[in-house]
Amino acid sequence: MAKQRLVIIDSLRGSGSTNQAERDKAAASLAAAEGQFKAAQEERNALLYSTATIKAQLDQRIIRSPMDGLVTEITRVVGEPVDARRADIPEYLACIVDLSQLIARAHIPSGLTGKLKLGQKLSLVLDGPNKNTGEGTIRFISPTVDAATGLAEVHLVFPNAVQRHRRHAHGANDCDFLSAHGEPLADPMR
Repeated sequence: MAKQRLVIIDSLRGSGSTNQAERDKAAASLAAAEGQFKAAQEERNALLYSTATIKAQLDQRIIRSPMDGLVTEITRVVGEPVDARRADIPEYLACIVDLSQLIARAHIPSGLTGKLKLGQKLSLVLDGPNKNTGEGTIRFISPTVDAATGLAEVHLVFPNAVQRHRRHAHGANDCDFLSAHGEPLADPMR
């Protein structure tokens, strides 16, 4: 607006309708407006920088998982400081189970374990209303047998990328789904 006023005054000056003082006043007004505009731009840039800094500080306070999965345990409470150097607390903040691969822990008669080999593929039908089936690979065969039951423990790894097998889709005592590291999953159905 100040620039338009200066252009108009310059065009009228040729016809003698304005004087030099009025033109100087319009030029000073334009310079002041340009200075205010630059100051506003610098303030905006400073605020954008502050916003980016605050967002980065907030991002440092957000815990992100390195994978998709199911949170089965959280070892801290809201507001509790996290320090990796404290020996009296667990070294992890949360236990996250990767459900793209499941491990079934089956207890089978010890007479059958002699026929099994690590890496062998087996089919398994899960007890439950859906009777889900899947092909798993033997990852572990227990060298010991439970003396009371005569059963040996076998772990089968099942690919589960499409989440076909759910952790509660098994019978009460037949098969427990484990995490990829072999830890039992908490089951809300029990």
